[in-house]
Amino acid sequence: LGRLTARHVSAPSAALMASARAVACAGLLFAVSAVFTAFLAFSVAMLVRYTPVYRPVTCTQRPNVAQEPEIGEIVNITGASKKNCWNPNTYELRVAEVKPGAVYLKTGEGLTQIGITELRPEDLSPHENTMSQTTMRISLPVADAFGLLGKTVQVVTDESVHMEAEMVFLGKTMTSSEVKRKICGLEIEASMGPAKVGYTACVDAAEYDGDLARAVAALTIPDLDDKTPPVAVAHMSPDRYNQLTRRKNLAFGVMIAVSAILGMASFASAVAMLRRGRQGKEVAARDVTAKPSESANVEAASGQRQGQRPEI
Repeated sequence: LGRLTARHVSAPSAALMASARAVACAGLLFAVSAVFTAFLAFSVAMLVRYTPVYRPVTCTQRPNVAQEPEIGEIVNITGASKKNCWNPNTYELRVAEVKPGAVYLKTGEGLTQIGITELRPEDLSPHENTMSQTTMRISLPVADAFGLLGKTVQVVTDESVHMEAEMVFLGKTMTSSEVKRKICGLEIEASMGPAKVGYTACVDAAEYDGDLARAVAALTIPDLDDKTPPVAVAHMSPDRYNQLTRRKNLAFGVMIAVSAILGMASFASAVAMLRRGRQGKEVAARDVTAKPSESANVEAASGQRQGQRPEI
């Protein structure tokens, strides 16, 4: 009788313990599923944030200015070209020159180098305007310089700009960089004081296979008296754009797929464990309900045995 009673008491207790473990495990799996779901949402948000992978930067030129010439055996003229550049991307862009550019005097006989350009390094903050400045330094023998006084001449620059972007996701940085070579032109009216300088127009040297002569021939230089500020648009090369887009889509696609699969698997496992826990409670409840009737039957059988008398 003692063994029967112990057996009937321990069965519901074991079922309840198994049910509690299943429910606890289900809670843990629900939490894991929530984490993967949050990571999935975050990955989708980052994918949207970096799509498209690059938006063209637009730069509106401000009037070019020149300082008073420094006159000696060599006449040195310094000028500055400033632009307001808008970065529509969600990440910072770093712009710097590859090396000092070349400045040429354009005449009927061709191009003669007369100086250099220097681009000030800039960090273009996302969704902000940043002032970009290029300094032009021209040096001419005094005889040549005086020969240009009062004349409007055309000047051509050959500049190579390095642009770098960094996209950060969970501490991991995806870097992209590209070098753009541009051929630009402007008009200058030389004088004994600060020269009068017109606006600058540029073309992409890559469109002319890097051929300086072809690029200069295609260049339309603004008139000295033109008052319309040019707007330059910095595009990314199609090959580079497609390469970055594939890298971005692959990286985020893998993260989205993995987090979605693991999140759904964790959720399904949690539901299964929760059902198992409920079934365990139902089994324990049935055992507890059945216990009084079984105990009564045992006591009745015991009483019958005690009421019987051995025959003599």
